[in-house]
Amino acid sequence: MEEKTEVFMITEQSLQDRIYTIREQKVMLDFELAEIYGYTTTRFNEQVKNNIYTKRPKILDMGGKKCYN
Repeated sequence: MEEKTEVFMITEQSLQDRIYTIREQKVMLDFELAEIYGYTTTRFNEQVKNNIYTKRPKILDMGGKKCYN
């Protein structure tokens, strides 16, 4: 059985249309990111969850004390 591969061009305008401003933060919704990367939303969220724990911790400077996030 042949696998079907769908290829489409993503324009700068189509990306800008998917960026929303919520509480003065620019965000993209998970289902739109999943669509861009070619995953289901469920699989995309699993990958995000897995990658959160593999990244090195960010160091925050809070009043002269270093805090790991």
